Amino acid sequence: MRSTLLRMLAIAVLALSVAVGPAPLACACSCKGLTTAEALASADAVFEGDVVAAGTPKGGSSAELVPYTITVSRVFKGAVPSLAVVRSEASEASCGIVLKGPVVVFATGGPDDLRTTLCSVPAPLDRAQLGAGTAPSPGRRPSEPTASAAAEGPVATHTGRSDTLPFALWTLVGLGAVAALVGWLARRR
Repeated sequence: MRSTLLRMLAIAVLALSVAVGPAPLACACSCKGLTTAEALASADAVFEGDVVAAGTPKGGSSAELVPYTITVSRVFKGAVPSLAVVRSEASEASCGIVLKGPVVVFATGGPDDLRTTLCSVPAPLDRAQLGAGTAPSPGRRPSEPTASAAAEGPVATHTGRSDTLPFALWTLVGLGAVAALVGWLARRR
């Protein structure tokens, strides 16, 4: 009888593992904490403004670059136009950062290819070290989308949390249910 229960449990676990398949590989972002001075020194452009539009990930990769359109109000380092596009990875697993509302951005790259990550941001931000800043460059470059064109898509709400978490939880719940059923059947005999 015990061997029959073990066989039933093995078959149930095998069936469940075949049904759900292998879990996708999840990688975590690991950053060295930066002071404001360190973040300022390593950035090519530092500015503040309001996010007016955000792209949405389309390919499902955590490393996919998501564009954020920002109306720039102050520039603390570099040459930044009044309307800038900054890109970041879609997920925190790839060190991406979600930009919403008023932001201070520490970016690398040239004016046509600004990028930011979780590892670019100081914690905590000491605004006094940024200085007074200057006004942004007037206008925008033709290669950048306008705020209204970028706003056509929905604002990104991706939190960077791995999509495998619900999958793993339901797998554990399923395995627990199978174990409880096998235990219940064993007690009935």
